[in-house]
Amino acid sequence: MSSTEGLVKVLFFGAIREAVGVGEVAVEIPADRSLRTAVAMVMQEYGVKLTQYHRESYVVALNKQICKNDALLEANDEIAIFPPVTGG
Repeated sequence: MSSTEGLVKVLFFGAIREAVGVGEVAVEIPADRSLRTAVAMVMQEYGVKLTQYHRESYVVALNKQICKNDALLEANDEIAIFPPVTGG
């Protein structure tokens, strides 16, 4: 299996985890290998439960680093989706 084939782990945190009802799922790396496409696949799968969240209201990290959606995925990468940190 090459590094462009395989699965990535998607972790959910906070209110998003509660909305989805699970802490993590595994998804196939999309053909274009983009983080954007992988997140879109997850949102399509769980979209009904995540309708209150838009791109501006959640944060995506790849391998524990917040990154842009144009990042490319490798097998066994870890995507984390969580609400933005707020406070005062």
